[in-house]
Amino acid sequence: MFLTFLARIDKTSVMIKEKFPKILTYKNWLIPLGLALTTVIAYLPSLWYAFQFDDEPSILRFYDIRNKGFCDLFFTTSRWVSYWLNTIHYKLDQFQPFVYRRSNLIFHCISGILVYWLILSLLTLRPKNSWAHRWSRVIAGITCALFLLHPVQTQTVSYVIQGQLEGLSTLFCLAIVICFVFATQAKQHWIKFLYTAGMIALGIIACGTKEITIVLPFLTLLIDWFFIAQGKISELKKHWWMHAIIAITIWGCYTWLLGKNFIINVLALRVEHQNTIGNMITHMGDQKITPWPFFISQFKVALHYLFMFIWPFNMSVDYDWKLCNGIEDLSCLLPLLGLIAIFATIGYLLYKNRVSTVACGLLWFFICLAPRSTIMPSTELMADYKTYLASIGWLFVLAIGLSHLYEWLRNRWSLFKQPWSNALLIALCLGTLSALTWHRNKVWRSGLEFWQDVVYKSPAKARGYNNLGANLLAQNDIKQATWCFKKAIQLEPFTYPDPYNNLAAAYALQEKTDLAVFALRASLKINPYQPKAFNNLGIFLMKKNENDFAEKSFQQAISLAPHYGKAHFNLGRLYLKRNELRKAWQCFKDACTKADYDMDPEGVASYAQTSMYVQKFDDAIKGFQMLLNLMPDNQAALFGLANAYALNKKYQDAITLYCQLRQKEPYELRVCSNLTQAYIDCHQKPQALAIIKELEAHKLQYPGMAHQKAVCS
Repeated sequence: MFLTFLARIDKTSVMIKEKFPKILTYKNWLIPLGLALTTVIAYLPSLWYAFQFDDEPSILRFYDIRNKGFCDLFFTTSRWVSYWLNTIHYKLDQFQPFVYRRSNLIFHCISGILVYWLILSLLTLRPKNSWAHRWSRVIAGITCALFLLHPVQTQTVSYVIQGQLEGLSTLFCLAIVICFVFATQAKQHWIKFLYTAGMIALGIIACGTKEITIVLPFLTLLIDWFFIAQGKISELKKHWWMHAIIAITIWGCYTWLLGKNFIINVLALRVEHQNTIGNMITHMGDQKITPWPFFISQFKVALHYLFMFIWPFNMSVDYDWKLCNGIEDLSCLLPLLGLIAIFATIGYLLYKNRVSTVACGLLWFFICLAPRSTIMPSTELMADYKTYLASIGWLFVLAIGLSHLYEWLRNRWSLFKQPWSNALLIALCLGTLSALTWHRNKVWRSGLEFWQDVVYKSPAKARGYNNLGANLLAQNDIKQATWCFKKAIQLEPFTYPDPYNNLAAAYALQEKTDLAVFALRASLKINPYQPKAFNNLGIFLMKKNENDFAEKSFQQAISLAPHYGKAHFNLGRLYLKRNELRKAWQCFKDACTKADYDMDPEGVASYAQTSMYVQKFDDAIKGFQMLLNLMPDNQAALFGLANAYALNKKYQDAITLYCQLRQKEPYELRVCSNLTQAYIDCHQKPQALAIIKELEAHKLQYPGMAHQKAVCS
């Protein structure tokens, strides 16, 4: 039986080699791996950049990242995979951006390799004498290179949270499509079964990445028609059961995860949104985002998405485009005419050749764009990362065009037939793409550079000025920061509370406490459900010695956001000011164990120290251990932990730490005194006496040493 199994595997591998002869050659391993390595080099400096934009609320302020696991998150939302991935990253290195960005780059490189294999395997299915078959390796290589190294892709890869969402969705979609292609070519039923099982398993996971995966059944149908069935309905019908399985898996999962009512509302055009504060895309602040205005506004967006892959020099992470007023608006009408021309071209190509590769690439692009550019309105009119999956189709079209251009050059000039000239051309193209990607990635290097770029390219966006001001304030440029906050308020005075909050912080740094309180109250008038605003108001009121009102402000912040550690911490500071140690200790404990202040050294130190004051020694031990995890070389924390062990009567643990401290400073009298007492308390008097004699030999003495010596004698 085992020999029969091996024979089947061998027979299957031979069949795959016959069907896809180019795929398994060493050259086709070198090309995608070489491009992936080039991509790693181009992105390498960006791996240490800080979190930006939505990465902060999605990662840094996502409290459950600390304690959720696979079983807690599995199939709970349509994005559970990203949440689970972040909990893994947190366990690896907490909030160090490197581990998060490294994973995004790995996903991107794997997706690029899958793009190469997919294009190559599909073009290999074309007749051997066809142009597409003969140029399959070149087209696949160019598509892969553009996908991996085009600067537009930085909008996904360097945007940590979107790299996890869009990036993983694209990776799984490509893997499923490749499984589908190989399943259609497998002759043996058990091989088909394995590929089908793989598609189902990958499909279930893919539905936990991002909702764009919902287009997958259309993509497999598109691939089948253009490359596998070769435009023959009779051949297409042979795979109906595979298409049914994919559709049932994907759409069934999303019906479960999103709920049938949500899907019905989308199809019935009943979904509406309010503007996101600071990101107003309607012309009036109280105007809702509805399906029709959003749909007609996507005409210009779609053309922008196509154009930026040709001319990627005016990209922004946060555009300030507005919805079109109506179909007669020139910003709607002219792009509509452009799209009509594109779809007419697709129709003409299909009329001339119903399996046109160019038509296939364009249809891939528009199919992937459709869910968020048609009937489903969003608070974002456009975002370049939304093209990540769609870009494969458009880049495939560009690769075909570049391949035709290269062929024309080869036929016209013999120079392009020389190996050295080809190597130089490849190096020049890859070098240019890598340089553009490296340069664009510098935008993500710091918050200041990020928001300066946004403000420069989107001067009508209030969110840009507010966040730029916050970064300027962090660098003590109070004058420029204040101007930015006032500009943001001017752009969006009645709906955007954040610049009022930040303006209050700027006033506080200038000791203008009354103006700071006034600004915060203006913010809370716009939105009375802001934990951060209540916390800051409490700080300023505490400065003015209005402690009762400050206490209520902190408590309100905590009631709105129970995991808001800074509010717990500041309430603890207020109780310390009142000398209410028990209440202060409870607040510091909650801040570090029930909220998100476990990464703040000041908060953890306050928890540890107040635990000592109220004689909660188990908590003191926990607090000092947390502080040492944050600051491993902190000698004061090590000394505090040793004292906590000693007071908790864990003398051997205390002795170990005191000895560790003595290795660095042998004659630090506080350490010597406490170590001597720990030896005495655990009945190791000879060791205690040895320390005393050593100190006497160096003519050193601390209070109580004579008494300890008498006890040891």
